[in-house]
Amino acid sequence: MNIVEWKELTTRVNDWARVNAPSCFNYGSRYSYWANAKHEGICTEEEFNYAAEIFGDLWHYRGD
Repeated sequence: MNIVEWKELTTRVNDWARVNAPSCFNYGSRYSYWANAKHEGICTEEEFNYAAEIFGDLWHYRGD
């Protein structure tokens, strides 16, 4: 996946999550709203796994 595709993917998932999973987007981890997006067909399993690799240790981090 190139940088343009990655930006389009994150924009698509983030825009969807702001509207459809706001509590996960605002208060959960990246994993939580990406998992919701995957469940709803906004991203594929492959894209979800790629995001997990890119976010690394921050995938399950939700802040303090």
